[in-house]
Amino acid sequence: LQSVLERRVADSPLVLYGDPGTGKTSLSHAFLVQWRFRYPSLKSRHTNGIDFAREHARAVHTHSLPSFQKKYFSFDMLVIDDAQVLKTRTSAQQTLCLIIDAFREQGRMLVVCTNELPLESSGLDARLASRLMGGLQVRIAAPGEVAREELVRLLSNQHGVVLDSATQKSLANE
Repeated sequence: LQSVLERRVADSPLVLYGDPGTGKTSLSHAFLVQWRFRYPSLKSRHTNGIDFAREHARAVHTHSLPSFQKKYFSFDMLVIDDAQVLKTRTSAQQTLCLIIDAFREQGRMLVVCTNELPLESSGLDARLASRLMGGLQVRIAAPGEVAREELVRLLSNQHGVVLDSATQKSLANE
């Protein structure tokens, strides 16, 4: 988060990767909320791979790709969630390469969420994988048993619910 908020271009794109359900989407939304709080005058957007691909396909079909690119090049911070869906969309991947290049040149921040590390992702264009690996990659994992138990304890205390240790352990392991 600090890397994004300090606009460290060397860390862009920031790639959050990990299994589904580990919190990448929530984390990327939190990044955007903090970004908008810190930089209210800068343009930002949160989208997902499906919407990006659909919008790109529409732009190709209607011969308005320059408008599409201009729109995406205008953001100071862009978050693309579920980017793994772009694997089967070669043209959208090529456009994302152009966006990454423009963002790097202009000192803009890009956050990409995906299920696997780009270099290990089959179906991802090698040029895109290379560009995504040019920034910072952070693996997001589900919390371990001790962390889950601590979360249950903190939440029960926060809500004034008294739980015995067996119930706490049971809830943490569900």
